[in-house]
Formats: sequence, C-alpha cells, structure tokens
Amino acid sequence: MELQGRIVKLLPLQEGVSQSSGNPWKKQEFLFGFFENSDSIYEKRIKLDIMNDKINELGLQEGDEIKVRLSLGCREYPKDSGKYFNDIRTGEITILKRADAKATQQPAGGVSTAHATNTPQSQQNAPSASANNEQEDDLPF
Repeated sequence: MELQGRIVKLLPLQEGVSQSSGNPWKKQEFLFGFFENSDSIYEKRIKLDIMNDKINELGLQEGDEIKVRLSLGCREYPKDSGKYFNDIRTGEITILKRADAKATQQPAGGVSTAHATNTPQSQQNAPSASANNEQEDDLPF
C-alpha cells in the first residue's frame, strides 16, 4: 500500500542495545497525516517509524510531504495466546517536498502549489477558525 501525506509530528528519538545481538539501534517514530481520497476533509493519522541509518539518511522534518510504502499485517503476541495486534511496517519513503521549501515556489511540472498538496481544495479555501473567533480542534464532528 502506498500513501502520500505529511509528517505531522516527530516523536522523541529512541536508542538502545539489542539484547540478543548486543548491537546498538535507533528508532525515530513520527505521526503521518494523509487524506483517504480527494473528497476527504478530515486528515487521518497513523504512527510510523524508521530505524537506524534511515534516520540520518532521510533527515525527516515536521511538515515534510512524503510518499510512503507500507506493509500491513497482523501478529500474535504472546505466541499461542490468541491475542493479535496490527503491524504496520514502513517501507520505502520518498520525500516530495521539504517543509523548509518556500511555499511560493512552483513545483516541477507547472502544477500550482494548491494542487500539489494533499489538502482537498474545499479545505484550502475554508475560512480559518480564528476568522470566526472559534477555537480550532481536530474532532471530526
């Protein structure tokens, strides 16, 4: 499965040493926001992670627009317990637009920035909550 969206928040870097091999490891978790389809007005979020060398290689920042390939599965834990949890594995990540890139910059191919983002057109033109003196929240109702 492949999704396109943005990095909403980088969570604290985790580091440790593998008990089985004694090798050091690093893990960077982040919240990934995306819209299920072009008509969606509410952003969905899932927690993803990258490990070890990929952390420095990608240098992810909050606000980066990315395309990520996911592998979905289910695992039983503990073994033979009958209890299962979903397992979302992060595969290939492609950075589409850096957060620090200028918003007025025209993307390649002559596409306007309004259509290059994953935000539906109806949400881009909606008045801001501050304009209505309402407090902004992320509840879908």
